[in-house]
Amino acid sequence: MKDFLAGFSIFLVILALFVPVGLVYALIIHFTGQYYASIIILVLFLLLFCYIDIGISTLIDSFLQASKERYEGLYLPKLVGNLLEFCGTLIVLSALDYFMDGIELSILIKLVIALIHEIASLFLEGLETGEEVEGADLAPEVMNDIHHCLKQASWTDCVAMMHEKYPHIPKGEIIHAVRKVYIDNKKGSSE
Repeated sequence: MKDFLAGFSIFLVILALFVPVGLVYALIIHFTGQYYASIIILVLFLLLFCYIDIGISTLIDSFLQASKERYEGLYLPKLVGNLLEFCGTLIVLSALDYFMDGIELSILIKLVIALIHEIASLFLEGLETGEEVEGADLAPEVMNDIHHCLKQASWTDCVAMMHEKYPHIPKGEIIHAVRKVYIDNKKGSSE
């Protein structure tokens, strides 16, 4: 029963995330005069699209991550991953359009929906990462001070002490660096 409830709750969370975007897709399909036999078929099409696209995006992300790990010198820019996901979304839309008899979309509408879907996924990804600063490339002496500070104080006190000691460094960068060192220390101590 616990497995069923866990699966059902995950289904509801994913459904809640895609309802606003699905509503936008439905409005685009309706107001551009695309053919769909009934509202039920349109909703089924959009649900299938969202769930299949989640699987395809997961496969693409896993493939890119495995490629980076397998070939350490390989640098894949974020743009390559986004283009692959866009193409995957477009393929999913085209396949569903082909196999479902009750709906027909033009290629332009498929492109628009795929573009909106990619922008929405980038927005959600941005919300996941929060306002983290990329890289946090602080000077080595600052990083050493952070290491020493974390041995003596909590990470929140360390952030305050480092911000006081280095007022010229933005607080967001200090928070990111302290959090990164703190998490790295936790991982190192648990291994």
